[in-house]
Amino acid sequence: MADPAFHTPRTLEDAIFLLGDLKNAQLVSGGQWLVPRLRSQDVTPDHIVTTQHLEDLTGIRREDDCLIIGAAETHNAISLSSIVQKAIPELASLAARIGDQQVRNRGTIGGAFASDPEHTDYSLALLGLDGTLTTNKRELPAANFLESESTARLAPDEILISIRFRIPVSANYQKLAHPAANYAEAGLFVSHFEDGGARLVIAGKDQWPVRLTDAEDLLAAGNTEAVAELIKSRFSADPFFASRLVALLKRPPA
Repeated sequence: MADPAFHTPRTLEDAIFLLGDLKNAQLVSGGQWLVPRLRSQDVTPDHIVTTQHLEDLTGIRREDDCLIIGAAETHNAISLSSIVQKAIPELASLAARIGDQQVRNRGTIGGAFASDPEHTDYSLALLGLDGTLTTNKRELPAANFLESESTARLAPDEILISIRFRIPVSANYQKLAHPAANYAEAGLFVSHFEDGGARLVIAGKDQWPVRLTDAEDLLAAGNTEAVAELIKSRFSADPFFASRLVALLKRPPA
């Protein structure tokens, strides 16, 4: 197989044009997902279009009650950002626990959503913080983007520009990590907001990130034991997974 041609557009407009004009083109950010698949020939693009020089995809800022992160920001940049650490410290902590140092140094939040939304830690935060993805074509609310059978995920010619998270009063992310890949074999994200509402999101190796909405009023009231019983009932067919979630629920914040 011939090596793919490599394109480095300097503007978002140029990147959009290339994706629409080139045949069998693959968009890439940090490349942590793509490189091993190129080696195994799971994907065989004729063209690779990189987003690493696109200023429209960078930056971290707070706007009112939201935190907005550019899709090309690396995990390390997010974990070390003083803006993230002040607005949503648990999101900075989550980013610091992704993969290994090489992955955190090169991998990006946009690449994580585009390549593997089922397993990225960010997906739990996206649901738990009422997140929205902004692309060059549309805005995608977390609930739509993360439906397990969703047709609302990114199209081949669609570029993720930024991710918006609602800033909570408090948040707590816990996971039991895969020993090699470090993704969450069981994960749980809890958030509380100024209006008194709460979010509870769970995920696992064979479980797409999902909100447990029927537990959130109990969570807002501080009734952890009732939430634990609801989790056991919801996942009664997989008691081992349920027990892992309950253990995570009762863990104190890191």
